[in-house]
Amino acid sequence: IVCIIKNISPNSKIKTFSAVFPGKNIDETKYINEVIKRTNVISFLTTPTPTMLFQDLNDVIKTQEEPFLGTSIYAQYSVMKLAHKNNMKVLLDGQGGDEIFAGYPSYINPYFLELFMNFKWRFLVSQFKWYFRTYRNMSPIFFILSRPGRFFLKNKSKPFWIKKSFFQSYSSSKKFKNSLSQRLIQDLTYSTIPSYLRYEDKNAMRWSIETRLPFLDHEFVEKTIFLPAEYKIRNGITKYIFRKAIKDILPEKIRLRTDKIGFATPMDAWLKSELFIELTDNLIDSDAFKERIYWDWKKVKKEFEKYKNNEKNISLDVWKWII
Repeated sequence: IVCIIKNISPNSKIKTFSAVFPGKNIDETKYINEVIKRTNVISFLTTPTPTMLFQDLNDVIKTQEEPFLGTSIYAQYSVMKLAHKNNMKVLLDGQGGDEIFAGYPSYINPYFLELFMNFKWRFLVSQFKWYFRTYRNMSPIFFILSRPGRFFLKNKSKPFWIKKSFFQSYSSSKKFKNSLSQRLIQDLTYSTIPSYLRYEDKNAMRWSIETRLPFLDHEFVEKTIFLPAEYKIRNGITKYIFRKAIKDILPEKIRLRTDKIGFATPMDAWLKSELFIELTDNLIDSDAFKERIYWDWKKVKKEFEKYKNNEKNISLDVWKWII
């Protein structure tokens, strides 16, 4: 978005706000610097820490008004806070671009499945060869051969710490058809985007900021969502047509990326900090926690001990217990 604005209006004075995590494998500072070199924007950075999260936790919960998915919501909260401190009132955000143009690697499976179900087997073979050169991964083939359609029709698996009776009472049975477009529509209207937008709107409003989402302009979505699947994923490359469209606008180091980090945070490291280990221990041992009807307290206690001893990575589950 920044590069497109600068391409349309070279004299625009643009400020950008980002969360970075120097030294972590999820850090995207080098890509931010590529944009800065190309556009000469004024860049503001924040590096959230476990101490900051601990101090802000009650306010983030109050802001969201509900339990929320993970610590990436706090990173976004921190970005909005930074923008507020710099007197910003309106921000542009890129939500929706990956869901429209199939930017996540997880969209590869439904794409290959669509080719398979439509008997485009020769093209499927050629596309898999390109995919394998990029990712060195055989999982789409195993996925297709195991049970075509499973990706869309399976029920979500039950977390180990939820009681079976409670899960069966509330689990969703919503199902979607076998095509990439249907998967994208699912994410746009049901699975991901609605919750992402709710998190974003509440974080923004907390800091008196309005956000605008160019990729979710309804006319843009209507024109792009049903483009042929081969326009969106081709030769092992996601967001294929979009990458073509922004050639010479976006730095090549970014345009040709094949990894996808998303709005990630070092959640595991944060939850293993002394502050959060103590918080979680006290929480799990509390009577209020033990009396909850929807989880198996003994399993929770046992698994958290394994987590503390680095025997198991269940950081997302631990976060759910806390929140």
